[in-house]
Amino acid sequence: MADRVTQLQDAVNELADHFCNSIGILQQRAQPSDFGPQASVPATDTNEDNGQLFSRLIVKTSQDIITLIDSLPVNISETENSPQIESIVKLNKENYELGLELANLVDQVEVTLEELRSNEVTFFCCELTWFTMVNLIEDEKSTSNETSCQNDEDDDKEPPAKTSRSSAFDHEIYLSNLPSSELYEKSYMHRDSIIHLTCTSTDFIVTASIDGHVKFWKKTLDGIEFVKHFRAHLGHLTHAAASCDGTLYATVADDKGLKVFDVVNFDMCNMLKLSFVPSRCCWIFRSGDAACAIAVAENASGKIAVFDGKGDSSPLHVFESLHRAPVTCLAYNPILEVVISGDEKVLKNINVIAC
Repeated sequence: MADRVTQLQDAVNELADHFCNSIGILQQRAQPSDFGPQASVPATDTNEDNGQLFSRLIVKTSQDIITLIDSLPVNISETENSPQIESIVKLNKENYELGLELANLVDQVEVTLEELRSNEVTFFCCELTWFTMVNLIEDEKSTSNETSCQNDEDDDKEPPAKTSRSSAFDHEIYLSNLPSSELYEKSYMHRDSIIHLTCTSTDFIVTASIDGHVKFWKKTLDGIEFVKHFRAHLGHLTHAAASCDGTLYATVADDKGLKVFDVVNFDMCNMLKLSFVPSRCCWIFRSGDAACAIAVAENASGKIAVFDGKGDSSPLHVFESLHRAPVTCLAYNPILEVVISGDEKVLKNINVIAC
């Protein structure tokens, strides 16, 4: 059925091509004529090969279309008992049954998950009991070893009487340390030391660890909520900075990478590959500026390069001789449009040029 419809569509397209080509031939070879009272009879075209060719092609294609239309099934009821229809009905039935089984399995998993959550305290008690039993066994072993040593030294003395070790453990201390809350929180802690924590004006908190991981948090009425986690860099992260309007966040690392994040949408929006190892970065633009400029300092020298945070890796401007030592701090004042940069030896004020 599908093959016949495809053939019919191809035949209709071919017929349309023949009509278009024949009209083009007529436009090329037809003589201009005047429709006035003294109209002259246009000269006839002696070369009628093209006309006959397109006539035959149009007639042949039309016959093929009629043949294909006649071969199509007239009534759908004629094909209801065909093997294809039976196989489709069977597949639909199997899909429906598998869907019901999957829904039942999901319900069972949810019930089991609720039971596991409700028995969290029980699991903790079992783990605590196991830990207590291990300690008891170790104490019994140490006591037996001491007793055997005393027996070897003095065989005439009677062995010491066995005392109950259960009194050595205060069960009330363990019971008091059991969790008693109805709700428990999951920790989203970093795997390595956090070196940057930034709070933006758009009510977001961004944390960055030295191993290149960045995590976004949203400030709420009753606390903070974890939003998203990025593995931003493969190397060690050296610095991170947020824009003054709180919409952009950037990180630099010793892998010569500059990553730019859209804070409001918590998504990575740009990646720049630098030609040097960066040490510091700072956004140097205000809302409404044409370019989202960011200044990046080189780790091995006092050079500061300015990039477009939403552009490519080509710098907009490079300050070569402002510092003679590596830059250790960068800060931007959006009101005065001034960047303050400091190196290991001296502080300098730099007036920002519009980029």
